[in-house]
Amino acid sequence: MILPSSQYLLSNLLFLSILIILAVQGKMGSGDVYFFILLALNFPGQTALRAFLFGSLLAIAHIIPINHFQRPKQNQEAHRHYPLLPYLYWGLNLQFWL
Repeated sequence: MILPSSQYLLSNLLFLSILIILAVQGKMGSGDVYFFILLALNFPGQTALRAFLFGSLLAIAHIIPINHFQRPKQNQEAHRHYPLLPYLYWGLNLQFWL
């Protein structure tokens, strides 16, 4: 088994601990945390962090217009939950494309 490179290991562990705290609080799904763990184990640390950054920017760019132009109905929740996993996947692809 190949161990991850130690160059960005500390930053990945710090970021992973933040994600775990968010998952325990219910603000983030555990699947997103598991996907980041897989990214950090299979790719260099910088790649995993950039994929998360690009995925988060894609999610923000997609969700802000939806929330801005669609008003929630009175019987719907004011706060919707969006999956981050597809955006993380596209963030990883976008990073390799750039």
